[in-house]
Amino acid sequence: MAGPNGKPVLAGPGRPGVSVSHDGEHTVVAVAPGRRVGVDVQVPPPHVGRAMVRRCAAPYADRLYRMPAPLRHTVFTEIWTVQEACVKTDGTGIGGRPWSIDVPPHLDRGDWRNLRWRKVRDLIDVPVACAWEATP
Repeated sequence: MAGPNGKPVLAGPGRPGVSVSHDGEHTVVAVAPGRRVGVDVQVPPPHVGRAMVRRCAAPYADRLYRMPAPLRHTVFTEIWTVQEACVKTDGTGIGGRPWSIDVPPHLDRGDWRNLRWRKVRDLIDVPVACAWEATP
């Protein structure tokens, strides 16, 4: 069933957190017993505009624009999937201003507020990120 903001909700002991994301042919699901969780998958776009990079990754924009375009698009998409996973976990969605979450491109994991996040690179060939409540 869906909660008030449309996020999936599972019944059961401890109310396991659940999150679903899909893009193109890719679908990912995260389940966390007794805590909130968010997941995001994105196929890198063929072009990422400078305005989008400045909005979502301002401290790293120069570094990103020194990368070859295909790598830049993938790294930017990794940043965006972390930002999306965090606001999904937080329950705020786009209203949570995901672009304001600092995600250093060189880190595979980190913290934001009371959440932990991780880029998932070893299970799928497109950017995926998962965020979860550090303590239930």
